[in-house]
Amino acid sequence: MTAQVEQLNAPESLTNTEDQPDPALLWGAKQRVLLIDDDPIQLQIASATLGGHEYDVTTADDGWEGINTLKEHNFDLVVVDLDMPRLDGYGFIAEARKLEKCQHLPIMVVSGRQDVVSIDKAYDAGASSFMDKPVNWNLFGRQVRYVLRNAEAQNRLRDIGASARKDASLGEHLFQTVLEQSRTWLGEVDRGAEIFRDVLKGKLDPASLPDALRDLNGLEADARETLKMRQMDQAILCRARNLREASFCIDQVWPDLVASLEQTAKKKSIELVISKTDAFAIQINIEGDLELLQFALEKLIHNAIDAAPQNSRIECASGDETRGSFIFEVIDSGSGFRQSEADSILHPKNHSWSLRSGTGLLVADKVARLHDGRLTFAEAKPGGTRAQIILPKSRIRRDES
Repeated sequence: MTAQVEQLNAPESLTNTEDQPDPALLWGAKQRVLLIDDDPIQLQIASATLGGHEYDVTTADDGWEGINTLKEHNFDLVVVDLDMPRLDGYGFIAEARKLEKCQHLPIMVVSGRQDVVSIDKAYDAGASSFMDKPVNWNLFGRQVRYVLRNAEAQNRLRDIGASARKDASLGEHLFQTVLEQSRTWLGEVDRGAEIFRDVLKGKLDPASLPDALRDLNGLEADARETLKMRQMDQAILCRARNLREASFCIDQVWPDLVASLEQTAKKKSIELVISKTDAFAIQINIEGDLELLQFALEKLIHNAIDAAPQNSRIECASGDETRGSFIFEVIDSGSGFRQSEADSILHPKNHSWSLRSGTGLLVADKVARLHDGRLTFAEAKPGGTRAQIILPKSRIRRDES
């Protein structure tokens, strides 16, 4: 049974595209969309709507034709009705998911069935998104773009995971944490989808949609930046298999690193300070990879900025340990992060991952161990955390002259 078409006039989205970016510009190439519906009018309007957004659209009028089309061509998205002859939408989704290349293909259901049982059945079959009929064509293009962006983000996360698995010795912890963070972000994406459903069902004032869209765009930007940082973490870890060891002076470590993070700290009115200790009074050189050590310390500073309260101070210091080792430490006045918490995150069999420390803690720990050292956490007085990378005395060269 086909739902009645809401309107036959061209939707506003066909004539007013000023606020809708061209996906060809966003993605670098036309994305291919397969539309499947036994109603020719629905197919015509949907094709015209997406064609106005520069998508490459292919149509099919029942589930089996859709399956045969999928086998012959590759698509970025499928939009399918539920009630069709020969093979309905549920059957189509089940058959499509049997195809290896369609395991992660986003499938968007557009149907007049609005009962909870039908919606749940569609998701259980493997649907990625659900939109009600009669279709609000002004939102249809936005929903398609949203589903495609969500699919791209998930594909990136899978790529990161696949790459991490290639080097289990360096990437296992990183991979697990990326997955945990991805679940958290995708949970936010799911909540974002509720905004569209509420608008379509009249539960949300359409006037509030621009604010909701801005929130979703901000969420997408944050996710892209997070993924970029995680990819950088992984690249650094993979490069760490071959340390670029050299001798460097301790006064090379902090200045440029602190200067690069001052703007980030200023957003919370936090002052970053380099503490001068007795170690600066004599010439001390470290044997190691300066770039990697700075990268690890950068992660610790970022964690400290996240934990520290507004208008506070973060201290970056270096000094000798009583047993002859050398310490680089970052001291904040936050709520405190203890060694037991770090151990639970770093332990390979414990999945109590901390979103506060993210992959940064894993990176810092790995870099410390690559230098035969260790990462520790202790209480700072009167409150806060001392995050320390401790290097063994075998890597220290002192000039006492």
